[in-house]
Amino acid sequence: LDRVRSALEQKADPNVALVDKRHNGYTPLIWLAMALPTVKGEQVAQSIQALIEARADPHRESGESVFGKLVPLRFAAQLQNRKGLDALLKHVDVGDRFLWAAGENVEHVMLEELRKNFDNETAKHVANLSRYSAQATVLL
Repeated sequence: LDRVRSALEQKADPNVALVDKRHNGYTPLIWLAMALPTVKGEQVAQSIQALIEARADPHRESGESVFGKLVPLRFAAQLQNRKGLDALLKHVDVGDRFLWAAGENVEHVMLEELRKNFDNETAKHVANLSRYSAQATVLL
């Protein structure tokens, strides 16, 4: 977080992107979105917020890769640093959050939506049906 703030104070471009074969078009938001679930989410979320306040574009895609062009939210969904993912979701309209989360395998967002639309018992019942932990799977 300190590095992000320091760079922004020195007028760094929050949308700067790498020109590199492996990390083509990766922006600071993409790098933060790639934080593993074991990384402190508060710092990731605060850094994401600082970049967006400095006009980083949460919709800016990476360069072309074998997986296509991906936005920061897609990286965050794959790696599931919960607080980082939630920070990006505040700035990106995904439409139906439950359907988006189901398509991206983001269990905690699906359960939040079930709690909102039904009740805690329903969400708990659905959570207990899962044999696997999404976060443990990411770490595997």
